[in-house]
Amino acid sequence: MSLNKQGSRCESLRARNKAIGITIAGLAIISIGSAAAYSSGARNSLLRSRDQVLDQRSQIQRAYSDVDRKIAELQQQKYTLSRYLQDCDRQVRDLDRALNAQDSAYRDARY
Repeated sequence: MSLNKQGSRCESLRARNKAIGITIAGLAIISIGSAAAYSSGARNSLLRSRDQVLDQRSQIQRAYSDVDRKIAELQQQKYTLSRYLQDCDRQVRDLDRALNAQDSAYRDARY
């Protein structure tokens, strides 16, 4: 092979290697850009999910507070009803005593 052909062949190989190098560099830049865009998109998606979960938590907290308030109201009503039941029981005992006393007085009067 002549020197001229070898030089031409070397230049051809260098040009091809340079083209391959440029292509690889371009692909690396594109892939890094895609990874950054993907990371940014993934981060935004995670942030939206976090916001949705925080909104859901706020709604659940409000519902919890409402239920807690209703329970307190119901406990107050339960306490009031318990007092009414105690009053009724006391009145029934008083009436039973009065009836027993009246029955005793009636029996005593008959004999």
